[in-house]
Amino acid sequence: MRRLSFFLFSVILFSMFSSCHNGQKETATETESENTGRPHIEISDADRRTVDDSLTVFLNLMRAHQFEQAVAMLWVWDGEFVSRLSGDAARKQLQIFRQLQGIDYKLESVEFNTETDNTAKYRVVLFEKEEGDNRPNAISFGLNPIRREGKWFLTVSDAFAEKH
Repeated sequence: MRRLSFFLFSVILFSMFSSCHNGQKETATETESENTGRPHIEISDADRRTVDDSLTVFLNLMRAHQFEQAVAMLWVWDGEFVSRLSGDAARKQLQIFRQLQGIDYKLESVEFNTETDNTAKYRVVLFEKEEGDNRPNAISFGLNPIRREGKWFLTVSDAFAEKH
């Protein structure tokens, strides 16, 4: 029963952290992708490095179980402004990180769409699997890197921000 509860809790957390497209208007630097018809932003190498560097620092803090410092890197985008997590949201985020403390944290992908609709997915390995063990041992989370006034921020998903 405890494993089922943990699994359901993990699924709920994953859905909370999954990115959601919230229909922001395109900016002047956005164009429609020829392949998908979705908005697409032109990303420079410097932009990509900035986001990658922030994600590397974040994941290194997570690997070192320095969750307070990792939470301090996170922001909330309300559709107009970027702000720090509220005290309650930061405490809840910290609690989630501590409860799902992993043995490894791996960046899976970074997808750039618009200035405010981007996704960075990372995977938390919770425990080593022994041969023949069919239990899932990892969970994926997402952050939403956004660019405002030329600066990049790692934000939590809108679903998390709205509920906390």
